[in-house]
Amino acid sequence: MIVLNLIFIALRVIGPIVCAMEADKKNRSAGLWGFFGFVFPVIAMICIFSLSPLTKWKNEK
Repeated sequence: MIVLNLIFIALRVIGPIVCAMEADKKNRSAGLWGFFGFVFPVIAMICIFSLSPLTKWKNEK
């Protein structure tokens, strides 16, 4: 039981960090993905790693 609690706590700490860093690399909202990674760590990590990067277009005048 203690091992499961440690795994649960580790996912709650590592999940948001991993999701936010990967979201930042893919030009997505790091804060939103960090929150999503805290609430649903495993699902969020699967989702963010399966998404493609967004293209940032420069405004040319």
